[in-house]
Amino acid sequence: MSKKGIKRYILPVFLSFACVLSGCSQSNSNNGNNTSQEENPTIEGTWKVKDFSETVYKIIIDMGGSEERAQALKDYYNNIDLKLTIKDKDVVMTNRFDVKDLLEADFKRSGYKRYKDIEHYTKNRELMFKTSQKNLEHTESSFENNVINIKLKDGVLDTDKQTISFQETPTIDGLYTLGIETKKLEKEPITFNYKIEGKELILTVSGKNRKDKDQTVVIKFTKEKN
Repeated sequence: MSKKGIKRYILPVFLSFACVLSGCSQSNSNNGNNTSQEENPTIEGTWKVKDFSETVYKIIIDMGGSEERAQALKDYYNNIDLKLTIKDKDVVMTNRFDVKDLLEADFKRSGYKRYKDIEHYTKNRELMFKTSQKNLEHTESSFENNVINIKLKDGVLDTDKQTISFQETPTIDGLYTLGIETKKLEKEPITFNYKIEGKELILTVSGKNRKDKDQTVVIKFTKEKN
């Protein structure tokens, strides 16, 4: 075969091979983009709290609770069903929390010293919760059959500042607030900074609490599948 014939034969083969490589490269690039989108979800949707025991542990300590109390009770707070629902710029926080096991554990730990039985202790905690919710304008709540239900409305998402703001500070159980606890308690407006890291939405707020101590609260969420 002549040199010209060899060149005519090799050139199309080379170009075909180059196109195959180029197509594979583009396909891999697209796959990479899809993976990136899956691993970095948009903020709109419903987010469920995770690792909440660690959040509560720090809140108990920061508000003057003992290490023993924080360690003894923190895992009971993992029973909470706390969610953020974000649509456009509107944000709603909901909290359903069956506190039966928590109250029984707290009664056995120290509540028995002041209350004659678990029924009286539970009634006191229910009264404490309902008192904390009085006259709130942006929060709907109930405490029935050891189950707390809370809906904090009118939250606002600001994607430019990367903040989520509420007109009132959410409560966890009527004893601890989910934020910086000031003298105004739940009536204090609150603004969380947010960021998305991988598959987690992380809310953070810092400030001085009613004990005049610096406090930082960090709450982690993962996105629920549609």
